[in-house]
Amino acid sequence: MKRSYVDDSVRSNLLQNKVVLDKKDVESIIDSILFDWNEIGDPEANFEEMIEWNVEQFLSHNSGNELKRISRNEARKMKLKRFSYKDYPAYSKEEPKFFSMSDSNKDGWQSVEYWM
Repeated sequence: MKRSYVDDSVRSNLLQNKVVLDKKDVESIIDSILFDWNEIGDPEANFEEMIEWNVEQFLSHNSGNELKRISRNEARKMKLKRFSYKDYPAYSKEEPKFFSMSDSNKDGWQSVEYWM
């Protein structure tokens, strides 16, 4: 399988999910997919499902302390709870893990929602 095809497919999946990753992270996902497809190989494998699975695995295992951008629909599907700083005092260890942004309103600003 050609790397350029996998690259296009991964970037399309990330764009569809409104996830922004740096080049190093995208390359890591591509390498993982190429390894799975070429080395492990499964004649019954679905390429699109493998891309989705690799992206989801990367995002869930490499989140660390960084906030990851997700869509509102993803937050609902994952059954995440909205995070509000006023609900958690400063001494609380609770931190948001994801954020989503709405479309620009008439003032040109986007609202941000935090999720945990």
